[in-house]
Amino acid sequence: MLDFTGRWSGECTPQPGPMRHGLTTRESRRGRTGHDATGMLIAGEPGFGFGRGAVWAVHAGWSGDHAHYTERLPEHGPVLGAGELLAAGEVRLTGGEPYGSP
Repeated sequence: MLDFTGRWSGECTPQPGPMRHGLTTRESRRGRTGHDATGMLIAGEPGFGFGRGAVWAVHAGWSGDHAHYTERLPEHGPVLGAGELLAAGEVRLTGGEPYGSP
């Protein structure tokens, strides 16, 4: 696994580690992307790096509150996901009205 963290003048610091069993989530609830927002979540074969190993990545493409997650359970392969985090009442739909996420 590889995601990113950081602070001002040190944003996008790589944070590699193993994919753990269960659900692992990185959330940003600042209403915008911040210096510590992961931006992208990458999973790959053990020892992957620039130019070696198969990798899979996910990016929410959303500048508001968002989450990136992995889930690894015994009954299925690993899952990567990302999406917006909506606050209660942030989107209100009338009957039959569609909603498209980023």
